[in-house]
Amino acid sequence: MSVNSFGIARQNSPAISQKILASTLNAIQQLLPENQIQQVCREIGYTCRERVLTPAVTVLHMILAAIWPEGSFNASWQVQWAAVASRHPELAGRSPSRGSVSKARKRLPLALWEKLCTYISKKAQAWAESFAYWRGHRVVLLDGTCVSMPDEPALFETFGTNTGYHGKGRYPLARVATLCLAGTMTVIVYALGG
Repeated sequence: MSVNSFGIARQNSPAISQKILASTLNAIQQLLPENQIQQVCREIGYTCRERVLTPAVTVLHMILAAIWPEGSFNASWQVQWAAVASRHPELAGRSPSRGSVSKARKRLPLALWEKLCTYISKKAQAWAESFAYWRGHRVVLLDGTCVSMPDEPALFETFGTNTGYHGKGRYPLARVATLCLAGTMTVIVYALGG
């Protein structure tokens, strides 16, 4: 029987993935269930091996990282794994490494995120239909921000950097604009660029 880098038999990977999913963000999984993430993977032609860090586990980790107050991917993963280990003590101390979690995030293609964003937006807009209007008009908000990224040539090429008082910035800088429903802050559409 082959063993992966966490000392977990490969045949146990699906069972461990299910334990992670059962212990993580249950309210969000009502909006974005595992079978929907798998469906989107099939639609875009994305396939992966049986592993602990499935696309569904990784997507939930990314959502938790986005809402976790500390702001680091590692901190959110530790919270996610602690929830699993509290319910399944046999997994205590056997968390996938930070490097493995990082590689799992990198494996997910942009097309997956784009389709999931569209799916969630449509579902949330339908849910908010009864209170998204004021005097017959749908009220939306436009907002934008800038995001600094790691010093990688491909990111500089795609997004460029800012130019300030002291010259060119040291890191790539992406600009993000979002259009949201005012009542629920549901993102209707977003634009990302340099």
